[in-house]
Amino acid sequence: MEKNPTIVQVWQYEYANYKSSFWGIGDLIRGVVCLRNYCRQKNYNYVLDVHNHDISKFIKYNNTTFSYKVNELGVSIPFCISFDDIERLITDSDIVFCNTNYYDKEQVDEEDKQFIRELFLLKDEYEADYNDNYGIPGKYMVLHYRLGDDLMFSDVLYGNFDKVYNSLRAHPDLKTILCTDNQTLKNNKPEDIICPKKTRSCHLGKKSFDDECLKYTLYDLILISRSSLIRSYTKYAWASGFSAWIAKCYNISIEPISI
Repeated sequence: MEKNPTIVQVWQYEYANYKSSFWGIGDLIRGVVCLRNYCRQKNYNYVLDVHNHDISKFIKYNNTTFSYKVNELGVSIPFCISFDDIERLITDSDIVFCNTNYYDKEQVDEEDKQFIRELFLLKDEYEADYNDNYGIPGKYMVLHYRLGDDLMFSDVLYGNFDKVYNSLRAHPDLKTILCTDNQTLKNNKPEDIICPKKTRSCHLGKKSFDDECLKYTLYDLILISRSSLIRSYTKYAWASGFSAWIAKCYNISIEPISI
């Protein structure tokens, strides 16, 4: 008889084979989208459990019926670097607890877009706070600059800072919002570019942040998700997953910035 196992994808900070995580929001979204797609292809049941990640303090997404088992298993839950790893776990159990950010597709199906949009719905009190103190009304473009995890929270002048600064351009027809992980850029932006609040950003894969920092990182996600256009720069050789996967899931045009 064909097995119809349940795959419980678990967001937390430590796994059996990784004692400290490094997966940011882009990695987490990518892992959900691709594992959901894989489960559909294989006719597996899919569940996402996020209650052991601090992000659960701010979003409406609730505990699952498997949360008690997630607590029991704790850090014995493995992080799978491929779907083959998950298949090996299935041979031992009809319910598999794991996480992955492995991906084998770039496109996002409509039902997965909807899942991600519902996943990141803020609790009512945070939605109200976002609207009152952070959100930007009307249509706007976001300039997303990721200058590097090593410069997070930093006032250090990034080596290419002059070129980065000179690449900041306001849109002629849209309000232009700066979203960046670098405090120096926030503090020195041109006057015609809006920065909603001079707050710290954090990398959600790392546990070394406080609740306020995490809250404002989620607010940045919401800010980007409600934009009309994203222009993105990263110092890395790959596109920033933070803005790239938000663009995919919320149907927003995204353009690279060259410096």
